[in-house]
Amino acid sequence: MAKTQTPQAHVAVQLFEQISFIAMNVRGLNRLPEDNDIHINAALMASIAGMVAQIGWLADMGAESLGGTASLSADPTEWMLSRSYHEALAIEQQSGGEVAHD
Repeated sequence: MAKTQTPQAHVAVQLFEQISFIAMNVRGLNRLPEDNDIHINAALMASIAGMVAQIGWLADMGAESLGGTASLSADPTEWMLSRSYHEALAIEQQSGGEVAHD
């Protein structure tokens, strides 16, 4: 007999499954051969940071969907975009115009 889920529980299950999938990908990165190529290492670090950000965002979405509080935000821009993006956005909002991107 199949269990019926509330809409909140269904959302939580989907989020936990996605968190688990991404975590398995991060875990698998320890099997990559050691490489002294700075470009490969930089790409690997960026990939890890991106996957960890996704895990955090999904966890925050899950917490909020179950009535809890997010540690950062369920807004993906808070998790996915760099600090420099948020600093530029704050400057733009304070100045009321666009920030020069020279």
